[in-house]
Amino acid sequence: MQTIIRAQCIDQTLRLTHTPKIASGGVNDVIIDFTFCSLWDTFPDKCVVFRRQEGAPVHILMQGSQCVIPREALQDPGQLFVSVFAVNDGVTRTTEEVQIRVLRGAITEGTVPTDPTPTLYERLLEILDMQTLDIDDAMSETSANPVQNKVITAAYKQAAAQLQAVDAQLQEISGKIPIVDAELDEESENAIQNKVVAEVVNLVVLITEGLQESIDQIRQLPAVTKADNGKLLQVADGAWAAVAIANAEEVSF
Repeated sequence: MQTIIRAQCIDQTLRLTHTPKIASGGVNDVIIDFTFCSLWDTFPDKCVVFRRQEGAPVHILMQGSQCVIPREALQDPGQLFVSVFAVNDGVTRTTEEVQIRVLRGAITEGTVPTDPTPTLYERLLEILDMQTLDIDDAMSETSANPVQNKVITAAYKQAAAQLQAVDAQLQEISGKIPIVDAELDEESENAIQNKVVAEVVNLVVLITEGLQESIDQIRQLPAVTKADNGKLLQVADGAWAAVAIANAEEVSF
């Protein structure tokens, strides 16, 4: 059966509510049981600091709401100073120091117990060694392991869904891009068609051919002067020629 000291922490005020007599020389036989107000709810891990008038302070990580007074703190009679602090998300909360009177016990001054209390760092390492760390070896949306792939899986699926949406939009856009004829085609049904251009070109070709034929015909006409006034064009020897028409029955033509 261990001796229990009770303490209450309200904001940063630490108050002892039950303080039985404590004798020096005890090892792991005195416990401080703490209660905290709601301001400490966001600090899951709390550390108790034990300090004597001389020597370095000892930091003990609280187990639940209790902490065992380390042997170094009870080694000699005198005043023992106790305080609490906690750190979370960059915020450090502390309490004031309170004093516990340690009476002279069976073990006198100068006696150093063997196996000193582990430091806070050593205690944290011990806690970590007691825990096994399970890591997912495959993608999972339901994993509860400390190192989970479900967050990666969710992000991957979200990215895949976004890519599919983008692809669908590209497909929709591509269906609206007009197709342009690569060459002249009178039967094309594409959005941008060359068949109208082809019809115009054909018309121009026909007109050009007609003009060329007329020009060729004009070039076949004989050259005439004023001296040929009154003459008519007549084909002679396969070519146009200006000829005079003889009188017929006293009528000139």
